[in-house]
Amino acid sequence: MVCLPQVHREVKEPDNGRRSFERRENNSSKAIVKRNESSYRKHIWINGGTQMPKVSEIKIDHEKMLNNVTGLDNYQHPKQDYIARIKAMTDKELSAECESKIWLSAYAANNPRSDYHWHVDALWNECGRRNSPSIYDNAYKQVEKQAE
Repeated sequence: MVCLPQVHREVKEPDNGRRSFERRENNSSKAIVKRNESSYRKHIWINGGTQMPKVSEIKIDHEKMLNNVTGLDNYQHPKQDYIARIKAMTDKELSAECESKIWLSAYAANNPRSDYHWHVDALWNECGRRNSPSIYDNAYKQVEKQAE
């Protein structure tokens, strides 16, 4: 079974003026709660969750994020080669690439140095640059269905 990356969603819940972070561990039914910062929102981490921040709600310069990717990947190829390749893809090709890399990133969860993790970040930024976050969201949902 493949564990998908953990995603969070916000739920409004008054709780004595502090922000609670609740995280469910992969094999645990009990949540770990940590408190810090003043707020009335509760962030809940859900394994395999589908609610992602909408790209339109977050003001990120996706072009700048893609251009800031520097260095070499694990095969000693420039990371910008991959960025150029995904920029040249059609939406259909980008969707297939998203599905593939999301699954591979989840499969490589035990290896924090895997190229698949920064590939997924680059794909998310490319979808945001194209102003089509649904490409990434739909690919994530397809991978989530396969994992169940």
